[in-house]
Amino acid sequence: MLFAWWTSVSVALYSLSPSGSRKNITLPETGTTAAVDNAQVAVMDQLDGTSTSHLWWFHFFGLLWSVQVIEGISLMTIAGSFCAWYWRDDKSELGHAPVLAAFFRCMRYHLGTVMFGGLIVAIVQFIRAVLAYLQKKLEGDNNPAMKVFLCILQCCFWCMEKILKFINKQAYIQCAMKGTNFCRSAISALTLIFKNAARVGMLAMAVTFVVTLGKIMIMALVGLVSYEYLDSMDDVVNPIAPSLVAVALAYGVTHNVMGIYDYGTDTIMQCVLEDEDANKGTGQYFAPPNVAKMLAKK
Repeated sequence: MLFAWWTSVSVALYSLSPSGSRKNITLPETGTTAAVDNAQVAVMDQLDGTSTSHLWWFHFFGLLWSVQVIEGISLMTIAGSFCAWYWRDDKSELGHAPVLAAFFRCMRYHLGTVMFGGLIVAIVQFIRAVLAYLQKKLEGDNNPAMKVFLCILQCCFWCMEKILKFINKQAYIQCAMKGTNFCRSAISALTLIFKNAARVGMLAMAVTFVVTLGKIMIMALVGLVSYEYLDSMDDVVNPIAPSLVAVALAYGVTHNVMGIYDYGTDTIMQCVLEDEDANKGTGQYFAPPNVAKMLAKK
């Protein structure tokens, strides 16, 4: 829905003509020459090329921000459902729709947090887009120093974008867990991660291995089954091309499913670390029995 709306607005912006480019017509009633009498067209045609360019950049930034907000709502919903499961001794209290309940909590209490986190990432992405635009403009220019400078800036902002996305994901978990604002949640999450860097690093490596292996196995299995099925059909001449399409679709589905698994693992990890930090004095953990035994041994 977002991309359909954004595309329709893009077509409208593309159809705008700069000031002075509107053709005059002769009105049959008076025989005089005048512009087309349309209020909307008249207002839009007053925009010069610079104003239209500003609208394009504004529209593009809106796309970046909207995408980050939608992704943040998804992450906050996943984190909220996992946190609601973890911090309850009686799992029957979750109700019949814990994911939907987490979505409602996000929209009611944490939408500002998601919009703020998405705004930070969108600003960095917008700066990267401006730098890419300048690099495109300087392709035919013999100024190697400026090109190198823009490449260095592009690399720095790329790293900054990755770091901010990581901070956002961890902050959303803390926000879903405790209900704190974005800055406080980000500080709490980073403090917790740095205090347990070894365990978090080992878990990240294990999850990355499992996710990558799962994607490869599912894609290979889908491709093999698709090829064998299509090859057995008499009216199919070349089963390779549709099999590759099936593999591409399998990658898209697997990427989303494994992404939920990955983020859910991060959420459970933060819940366990927070549980350990808060209840290590009493030894009464909310963690499942097998995890609680490991915490007790530590």
